[in-house]
Amino acid sequence: SLHSLHSLHDFFTNQATMASKIATLFALFKTAEGVTDATQVMKAAKDNKVVKAAMTSSDSVKVFTHRRLFGKVGRSLFIGFEPLGDDAKGVGYILYPGALCEAEAYAPIARDMADKGYHVAILTPPMSVAITDLLFNLTAEVLDYWKKNVVSKWVVGGHSLGGVVASMRLGKDEDKMIKGLILMASYPNDDMSKVDAKVVSIYGSNDTVMTAKYPDGVHPNEKLQIEGKDKPTLSDVLPTSAKLVEVKGGNHTQCSYVDGLQGGDTAADCSFEYQMDIIKAETLLMLSSI
Repeated sequence: SLHSLHSLHDFFTNQATMASKIATLFALFKTAEGVTDATQVMKAAKDNKVVKAAMTSSDSVKVFTHRRLFGKVGRSLFIGFEPLGDDAKGVGYILYPGALCEAEAYAPIARDMADKGYHVAILTPPMSVAITDLLFNLTAEVLDYWKKNVVSKWVVGGHSLGGVVASMRLGKDEDKMIKGLILMASYPNDDMSKVDAKVVSIYGSNDTVMTAKYPDGVHPNEKLQIEGKDKPTLSDVLPTSAKLVEVKGGNHTQCSYVDGLQGGDTAADCSFEYQMDIIKAETLLMLSSI
């Protein structure tokens, strides 16, 4: 469950000091159910040939790590997947990793989209925790790197905690270039039922990290107030046009190429390939519709 993160939006929009923000960020992270079960970062399956191939540049896609200083020096900000030649669509996707999941674990998703002409950035947040984007704003780094004349429309999306953070970015960019949201085993922290954007939520029936379930699970944020809804559900906070995609037998872990089973999750009753094919297909549908 992501219920311990529901105060993030209000907190990070007030005038608290940076030190106070950092202290609260750590407290929220430590109490996040389903995150504290993990004792270390979920490593990308680097022996997986698909991951290795996805992280290798080709004549049609440039794969690179963009760093803090001049793009070359300092800590990584994001992994970029840039389509080359005349096939670029002018549409991009910013992917926020799940908590304690290495960015490379999502590389095959990003590479598949780049192979089809879409610019993709996987954020590499400090400590492999997407909520740190609320401090360091890696999202802005991506939007600044690929200017409007290169990418004019964007989709944001993420897995688990990454999806929560992605939802907080929707509609908040100054130039209103972010047009869509992809949730993978995740849900928004706030009411987004009135947001003018395309939304798809992909979730597995065997997911036990998300304690609330689509479509009728009660949203864990007890502060949420939606007119006519005594206890808003996960689907209540999404636009009525949102697409809900259940992966029969899918779980939380199989939204990325990681080794092992995430703490608190249940083994999947479907193959990894089956769940990942659905995720990639829905991601492509979203990007092609923007």
